[in-house]
Amino acid sequence: MAIHAGVAISKNTDSYQAGSEAARGALDQLKGQKPDFFIAFASVALDQDEMLRGIRDAGGGVPVVGCSDAGEI
Repeated sequence: MAIHAGVAISKNTDSYQAGSEAARGALDQLKGQKPDFFIAFASVALDQDEMLRGIRDAGGGVPVVGCSDAGEI
């Protein structure tokens, strides 16, 4: 079984839009395949609830795991 992954980033300062843009960017790389889950790293400068809502809306209910951080990797 192959592993397919998509990676994306958003620099949008609107928390909802940042989550949505990053999720859609990662999904675009999967070329129509549905992911099993999202892994998200988000700046503490974002509203975490809104950022997650953006990911969930774009991802169509795919589970999300991750964390916030003070400085991205």
